[in-house]
Amino acid sequence: MVAEVFFYLSKVSVSATGTAPLTYQWYKNGSAISGANTASYSIASSKFADSGEYWVVVSNNVSSLKSASFNVSVLAAPSIVTQPVSQAASLGDSVTLSAEVNGSAPLWPCVSVCD
Repeated sequence: MVAEVFFYLSKVSVSATGTAPLTYQWYKNGSAISGANTASYSIASSKFADSGEYWVVVSNNVSSLKSASFNVSVLAAPSIVTQPVSQAASLGDSVTLSAEVNGSAPLWPCVSVCD
């Protein structure tokens, strides 16, 4: 039996070959995921609690095969906690604008306009 795992956004799938019928069981951090018993596993709306180590076991009447494990990290999108404050300056003065931002690292500074 051969198994290969593919991950895309919040869906992971396995491609397995072997004598039918093949059965699947997905695991997270060492525990079987209830109801996760098809060739693909999806997380509908990921949360920080979905971060962890995952793998799948594919079985048939002859044997079982555990895939390589892989880590999933759910990251937080950046959000502005403190907005920049308007300032008045005379021609030639230096002006410093700042904002407080939360989110998952790495957060990159943006110069000029960021989309």
